[in-house]
Amino acid sequence: MKKKISGIILLIAGLSLAAQAQITSTYANASGNWSVATNWTPNTVPNGAGDVAVLSRNIGVQNKNITNDISVTLGGLTIGQTANNPRSQTLVS
Repeated sequence: MKKKISGIILLIAGLSLAAQAQITSTYANASGNWSVATNWTPNTVPNGAGDVAVLSRNIGVQNKNITNDISVTLGGLTIGQTANNPRSQTLVS
């Protein structure tokens, strides 16, 4: 009986860890709100202790303004630009 209960506990713990899996989302819009899923690739707003948000200047030629319209927790934030496009990025809260 103890082995069966231990097995069930391990199964539940494994499912819980899978549900908290880390995501990496790249902002894919010119400007807009952080909270809009369609502004991200894949369509998932990064907002979790293990999530990583990537803000890279790799689309178009205009500056990007991303409005931080929600409270966000991240495991990482990558901000960069391509060598061919030195435009700026601004994170506004």
